[in-house]
Amino acid sequence: MCAHVVVCAALLVTLLAMPPVAAHELADDDSDDAAYMMVLQHADGWQCAASLVSTRTGVTTARCARGPPGAPRELWALAAALLAARPPPPPAAAARRVTRVAFAGDGRDPADPALDIAVVEMESPFATEAHAQPIIMATTHGFDDALECYSIRALAVLSPDRGVRRARFRVVSLMLKSETHCAGRVPHWSASHARSLCFTGDELCERDMGGGVVCGGELCAVLSVTAGDGTDGQCGETYAAQNISRWRSFLHCAHTLRLCGRGTSKCSEECSELILGEEEDSTTLALTHVTPSLEHPPRSHQSTRASRTSASSPTSTAPLARAHDDHASHPSIEFEPNRADFKAAPSRTPRPGLKAGEYGDNAAEYGAYEPPAPPPAARPSRTPPAAALQPTTTPPAPPAPALQASAPPLDHSTSACSASDTVLLFRLLIYSVFCMRFNY
Repeated sequence: MCAHVVVCAALLVTLLAMPPVAAHELADDDSDDAAYMMVLQHADGWQCAASLVSTRTGVTTARCARGPPGAPRELWALAAALLAARPPPPPAAAARRVTRVAFAGDGRDPADPALDIAVVEMESPFATEAHAQPIIMATTHGFDDALECYSIRALAVLSPDRGVRRARFRVVSLMLKSETHCAGRVPHWSASHARSLCFTGDELCERDMGGGVVCGGELCAVLSVTAGDGTDGQCGETYAAQNISRWRSFLHCAHTLRLCGRGTSKCSEECSELILGEEEDSTTLALTHVTPSLEHPPRSHQSTRASRTSASSPTSTAPLARAHDDHASHPSIEFEPNRADFKAAPSRTPRPGLKAGEYGDNAAEYGAYEPPAPPPAARPSRTPPAAALQPTTTPPAPPAPALQASAPPLDHSTSACSASDTVLLFRLLIYSVFCMRFNY
């Protein structure tokens, strides 16, 4: 526990030590609302952004989730709203360890710019004081260019009361541009434009990538890469973003456990997952293993493929690392029923107990687009006949083996004794009547 607190504190110190920004950006000391935003930080201090879409999962870019080449495997999620609070928050409330990452594609080419999207899963939800709020994803409709869009930029400011830096976040307005605008500016645009949108706005930097583009109150895109036309080559005013509506199938599979890269379902090619464990012997995968170099992408670690075996029970709770084809005969819409963040709150949906799957407490907003549930099975009558209840009646416990072996002779002797006693009693009765009759 002490080690956990120390690591969390170190993460906060690194975040609060971000370089200062221009004076005109520090006119307002208050941070803008960033309830859905998360800051992802690798163990070496490299930071990027993500958007909280359920109580335990966030959407970001694949590059943000992997980190720079040679990054350690540890990955932490920090609640942006709590990082901007004064006084500084307790480390245990602001930081959560990331235990699972789902990448788009089958994992054979981790450097593919067309697959720059990922889902991260935390070990537990943020504490209540973090004020973290999942945002709804625009997965069912195309992008409307008439909507006003914005993103959030991470800043730092000098706190006058303690003389230390604290995090601060600013809303940045974005404007949709044509594909030709990004074609000559954004790297690898030709390879990723099919699922990308082109935006311009205030200067955003590398640490802002992975953050969300919000249009009309919904998460419409994920910032992927800047044009790099800034002075340091890591910031720019033109950027590409992954279109959320083009990734609905991936987002569905990425939030459904044990389906990424496994079995014969459609999810086997949609995503591949990486498990980040705390114990050395429990997880042999390291985040550095998925991006050792662009020339030699891994093929065996990141994509956890299962052998084509017969399907087991649909309620199997085998570990993620086990190579079973548990879902080969089940549709990919089957969700994990035991995860709290996969269940809709009764107040948010007309169907209490709905298994929300990929969207957590926002299931009501997505439920209208989900396939209808199968009709419920016929319920038994309240007063079933006695014959119907007979098969369910609990039979009496059988006697012990020793008693069963000796039961037959006991029964015979008991029957014989009963017959002889009856004859004896009959004779005594006749004798008594005879004696009384003749006064003997």
